[in-house]
Amino acid sequence: MDVHDLTLFARKYKNSGRSTYDLVPNSSVDMRFSSIRSNDILNGHRWGVIGSSYLKDAVYEDCELNRIDSHQGVYNLTVRDCTVGYHALTLTGQGTLDIIRTTIISDAFMTLRYDYGSTWNGDVYILDSTLRYRGQWAQKIFNYQFSLDPDGSPHDYGYECRMPNIYIDDLTVDNRENTERTSLGVVFNWDTSTLDKIPASYWPRVMQVNSVHFINNEGLSAAPRVQLIDHPADGLDGNYAVTDVRFHLDSADGEDVTRELWSETPYQTAHAVTVTAAEQPSTENRLTLTRDGTALYTDRLLEGTVEETWTDPGLYRLTVRSADTRKGAAGESVWTVRILGTRPVVLPTLYDADGEAVSTEIPEGPFSVRAEVLCAGPLPEGSQLVLAVYDADGAMGEICLGPLETGETAATFAVENTDGTAASGKVFLLGPGLEPLSPAAPIAP
Repeated sequence: MDVHDLTLFARKYKNSGRSTYDLVPNSSVDMRFSSIRSNDILNGHRWGVIGSSYLKDAVYEDCELNRIDSHQGVYNLTVRDCTVGYHALTLTGQGTLDIIRTTIISDAFMTLRYDYGSTWNGDVYILDSTLRYRGQWAQKIFNYQFSLDPDGSPHDYGYECRMPNIYIDDLTVDNRENTERTSLGVVFNWDTSTLDKIPASYWPRVMQVNSVHFINNEGLSAAPRVQLIDHPADGLDGNYAVTDVRFHLDSADGEDVTRELWSETPYQTAHAVTVTAAEQPSTENRLTLTRDGTALYTDRLLEGTVEETWTDPGLYRLTVRSADTRKGAAGESVWTVRILGTRPVVLPTLYDADGEAVSTEIPEGPFSVRAEVLCAGPLPEGSQLVLAVYDADGAMGEICLGPLETGETAATFAVENTDGTAASGKVFLLGPGLEPLSPAAPIAP
């Protein structure tokens, strides 16, 4: 269902804690809200304009609201190109929460609802977004309260309560409207009154925070810094990293590809890549860089700002080990990029008859190979792939997988291991100007 081009009215409180919503979406799948506006979004005397429950795969796009809410849970939520006012994001849920190019104007970016256990069981991604801080307490990205029963024990909500895994890239904290505080910190967990009661299982397994920028008011008594977690290091067992690393292609538009590199799948480009890394207050960052598995440098302490450009073809892997020097939280962030040269690279994947990827051995019966051929320019005309299959004794039989059209970058070929003797194989790319065989890529050990 699509709801778009709608104007809502946020109502004032009838009395303390009482009012009504203007939009209440419930028990729905694939809801899309776009170009929805509400009035007076910075007024704290108005009730949250939206209250929802039991949504799945919901999207808010190009909206201007005083709150985006989920009471009894949402599974998978995207908030893109929105402005959200006083009540911010007030959520309970699970799955994936994507917050992209969104501005929050409040004292916290997101509140995990106290009345439902302050829980999001899944992953939260905050990308290219802004917190315009309005308040008098410490800035909070995740605001939560861990509820206790009268006897002091954690309340049982009937389900597991979790803080989400947190991934942040390119967050701006705009502090110019803050006239109450004399120091600045971004706090991801903040409830010191119950810290000794919170089980270790509640805390995130992963917090990856890259490139947080501060716009400050004057008169700060301390330098701004990212504080990952307000909790003793004892009992924490996660990958917690604070970094400031940016990647740009050396192309005409200087495209920023940091988020594309910040994944398990290597980003591929024909351009040189410029990387800039900056030291973070109260955080020790150490850099290790490899190209095609060979270390270019190891465990280099990051001091100040460094910039370097990668030009040679190959698979680059930059690992930044991060340690909070005050709290003890530690982990690492990894970026990977493949710079393509004129010499093609073959990336084969082997599949069994059921379509499942296989990496241990060539299965008996039918199997297929999908081979991606990567290079900076088109392939020479007449190029072809050859699969060399070896039996357990090392004897080789060649199967021509067929010609590739000029410029084609991938092809799928089905073959059959009729007697079950094939143990391993390699894919070769043959063609004019590609001598010697270029290159041989194994499909099974």
